[in-house]
Amino acid sequence: MKKLIPVLAFVCLATLAGCGSITKSKAPPVSVYTIHAEKPEKRTSTAAVFVQEPEVPAGFDTPRIALHLSGGRRMDFYADAAWPDALNKVLQDFIIQSASFSAMTPDSGVNAPYSLQVKVNDFQPVYDGAATGMPEVRVSLTFRLILRSDEKLLHDFTLTEKMPASANTITAITGDLETLLRKIVADALARVGKNVAIKKASRRAESTENAPARTP
Repeated sequence: MKKLIPVLAFVCLATLAGCGSITKSKAPPVSVYTIHAEKPEKRTSTAAVFVQEPEVPAGFDTPRIALHLSGGRRMDFYADAAWPDALNKVLQDFIIQSASFSAMTPDSGVNAPYSLQVKVNDFQPVYDGAATGMPEVRVSLTFRLILRSDEKLLHDFTLTEKMPASANTITAITGDLETLLRKIVADALARVGKNVAIKKASRRAESTENAPARTP
């Protein structure tokens, strides 16, 4: 797993209780953390799929990095830290880069026959109490594959992963989020690719059956 490196000046984050404090201040963040997709070695399908901008929970549609305190009952944000863009756009780009088929945004100009809708249920560390202990990192996404010609739902499933944080620092926690996200997205895209392949095979079979018989 690649370690995440702040794009801007690194802020002292040895412990969240010390220099990596938590605040609700609206002051602009000074360190940017990225998550890196694991790009496929080769294309496994020529199918074209729109990846819609993921739906995120209230408060997550921002570049700020969210966390939950008190067992998940209270939401807050890390001070002086951010994603490179709003989380929904970061995740959309991550999914597109991870796909082994032709995945793109809806405004790409391509007439893709399939659409992948994504809903973010969890994407944050959760602390039992305050941010002084070791959190549990949680990622949960729901995927819906739609056939655009008739808006038919082809597949609908939710994948969830969680793990104890490897350390109580933003660098470690964003790295843990990347690890879990890679696992979920790889599983999800494998399922999507399989469904697309089955649908294409079915349509080819129907086309063959309906084709006029050749005259000897």
